[in-house]
Amino acid sequence: MKKLYTSPVYKIYLLLILLFIVKQSSAQSASITGIIRDKENLMPIEDVVVSIEKTNNHTHTDATGSYSFLSLNAGTYDIDFIKIGYKKQHLTITVLDNENKKVDVDFISTAKNLSLVQIAADRPVSAASSTYLSQIDFENRPKNSAQDMLRLGRSGQTLHRFELALIGRVLSFQAMRE
Repeated sequence: MKKLYTSPVYKIYLLLILLFIVKQSSAQSASITGIIRDKENLMPIEDVVVSIEKTNNHTHTDATGSYSFLSLNAGTYDIDFIKIGYKKQHLTITVLDNENKKVDVDFISTAKNLSLVQIAADRPVSAASSTYLSQIDFENRPKNSAQDMLRLGRSGQTLHRFELALIGRVLSFQAMRE
């Protein structure tokens, strides 16, 4: 009886498997890395979205402005660099097998300096506003506990140390009475 590992079919099959494994390991060995900086001050820019078009492959820059795409197939990639406050950048990059390409990008700021910013309310503030608490409300609302007093104080009226001490004495008096 002939042994299986000595047959020519087995050897060809083993050779094909090894070639496939070598091909797969070398197929995704290219990479694209780089740093994104502000063109004016050359400071790194954090949280820039870096995405390869027509794929779900994207990343964000870190605090040093660095980004990387590892284990890419050889080929040509259209890459977008996007950050609010900066002009969008679009680059076409070609990488070869086993190539580690470094692509640094300088962003141009689109921020505008404003001389005046005016903020206006849609309606005037009234006594019925939920953030307004008059002295009458403070005096007339029922105060059954220190918590009630603190709630009133948080809604617009500041409680002073004397008032807090008074609340504590009233509560201790009520506790002794009960």
